[in-house]
Amino acid sequence: MVRQNLTLSLLPVVAMALVAIMSHGCSEKGSKYADQIKALESANVTAEVEDAVSKGDLRFVGVMGVGLIVPGVPDYYEKYAAKYEVRVIENTSDAIESEEHRRLQEVAYRYAEEYNRLLITRLPKK
Repeated sequence: MVRQNLTLSLLPVVAMALVAIMSHGCSEKGSKYADQIKALESANVTAEVEDAVSKGDLRFVGVMGVGLIVPGVPDYYEKYAAKYEVRVIENTSDAIESEEHRRLQEVAYRYAEEYNRLLITRLPKK
């Protein structure tokens, strides 16, 4: 009886410890996506394109979905793939892990779309 009461009295402590451990792990991952989302949202895309072009970096920006997606360039594979590579935004995927990860996917898509539309205007004419 004493042992059963001791076990029952430890149950809330163990439950709280598990919640704390799980929350810590989630907040670290959440922070990773939050920082990346903030960086993409606050980016000066025009300046980034200008900087890349000035260095000769003419790669498009892509996101991963079921496959590689190059937002803003519907004809990427037909018109550009043979000559221009794609830099994939880290942590994008079709395997969405959380609401924050879904938000990253959306923000990354919009960033890539804007970047690519600007980049196309800076590519050498054939």
